[in-house]
Amino acid sequence: MKLSQFKTALSKVRWKSVIALLVVLAVLAVALNSFIHPDCTAKDGICINVWADPDKINVYEGSTVWVDVKNVGEEVMEVSVDLKAWDESLRFKGGDSNFVLNNDSAVVSIAPGENRRVDFAMKLVGAKNPGKYRIDVLAHSVSREVEKTLYLEVVKV
Repeated sequence: MKLSQFKTALSKVRWKSVIALLVVLAVLAVALNSFIHPDCTAKDGICINVWADPDKINVYEGSTVWVDVKNVGEEVMEVSVDLKAWDESLRFKGGDSNFVLNNDSAVVSIAPGENRRVDFAMKLVGAKNPGKYRIDVLAHSVSREVEKTLYLEVVKV
């Protein structure tokens, strides 16, 4: 093929159509990946899914934060799960029976392909204002880290 023939063929390509097709394929790839791994937030060995039960409480109730940690890697991992509430009045139970800390943590050992579920009891202490309370969840091992944010809704009775 001569250079002039190549240039002629290249000039006949509808570049807008090619770019549109590439964009559609990229969107489909992202959608397919999130469909296959809906609770994975990282591709490096740790996936987490977090929720509060109940996720909506009145100012006098407590709730539990649940964290499912999955090892999608090929080695046993020691994973630390750390929670931090951004409001001082949201407290976690911790190791004792008093709700004194606005953060909590647990360490779990997970074999490849296995899940571990960790729970953290919490309640409001002191100021009891309705609204959404932010909780950051961080799961990390020596070389991997995944973070998600959860919001607990507090309503007035």
